[in-house]
Amino acid sequence: MHTIKDIAHRLTNKLQAVIGFIELEQYGEARAAASESIKVLHQLSTGLAMQAAKLDLEAAEVQQLPAEASKPNPPHSRH
Repeated sequence: MHTIKDIAHRLTNKLQAVIGFIELEQYGEARAAASESIKVLHQLSTGLAMQAAKLDLEAAEVQQLPAEASKPNPPHSRH
């Protein structure tokens, strides 16, 4: 899967194409480019949601570290 940054750049390019077609009054092409932009926007939204979920999991793990560190160590058995 492309990185979020790559997808964002692709979205920017698609939106610039939409603007260019509108300026040239090529509305059919603008509509097609807008449709492609929506698909890329969906990819970006999905990628951001996945990244946010990953960061939430990592944050939860980090928050548990102080609790784990403050637990007393079990006594070692000596033979």
